[in-house]
Amino acid sequence: MPNSSHDSIVATLAGVEEHFSCIGRFLQASGFKQFHGAIVICIGIASVTAWMMGYAAKARERIVRAIAFASDSENPYDLAYGRYFEGALNWLLREPSPAEAAATQALVLSEEHGFPLVASLAQTVVGWTRARTGNAGKAVFLIRQDIAGIADAGARGGISDLLILLAEAQVLAGLIEDALATLKEALWTNPEEVVFRSNILKCRGELRLQLGRTALAEADFREAIVLAQGMSAKARELRATVSLARLLAKQNQRDEARTILASIFNWFTEGFDTVDLKEAKALLDELSA
Repeated sequence: MPNSSHDSIVATLAGVEEHFSCIGRFLQASGFKQFHGAIVICIGIASVTAWMMGYAAKARERIVRAIAFASDSENPYDLAYGRYFEGALNWLLREPSPAEAAATQALVLSEEHGFPLVASLAQTVVGWTRARTGNAGKAVFLIRQDIAGIADAGARGGISDLLILLAEAQVLAGLIEDALATLKEALWTNPEEVVFRSNILKCRGELRLQLGRTALAEADFREAIVLAQGMSAKARELRATVSLARLLAKQNQRDEARTILASIFNWFTEGFDTVDLKEAKALLDELSA
């Protein structure tokens, strides 16, 4: 990918934060009530961005704010979208129960009032949660169906990220080769969405590792780390680094594993109750023993 395109995407996360801070002081103005829907989506995106940049507590605060705006609206579409973003954030936080609760609310509202796009988005999250509770085969079907529905509705943005949901469900269903094919599709779907590429590579590395393709897995983890670092996506960098550190430890390279993991872990100032940071801390303690 050309550097100019990469550089423009790298600036995206910081740009979202900059724009969000600029409009923040206007959000309480009475004249903005007519724009509740746009505000909910704006805060929802800002919430996901905060998580990606390593600020889980800030992400949670923002999604609460988004739901508050949506609840104050007279339009059920706003609340449906707000609940979808809440479900998506909990997917990112790896918290299936709250993800399912929020996404199910979004789905019910969407089906009741006729919001097919939001319904399909919410159903992908519901499908992911069901895959984790033992119904992975049906979840794969549902997620695939709803991604197709989203594409049919003309919504292209974020499809590559939703394909990761499908790949995770396929893994839980034991369909490793299918999951690899899905991740390959994710890499070539909307290739300009570099913001999702780090996660795709990290997930592919995990699957390659399961299949004994160690060198390829390590290459994926290292590339995922570099991409995440380039856009200050600290949450993505942490996940890829944990994967690489585990691999290095198995290869008797504990010093490198400990060094790279400590470097990213010590950056964080919040979110220590999240699954990602708990796992990173446990691994770091093990490597330091």
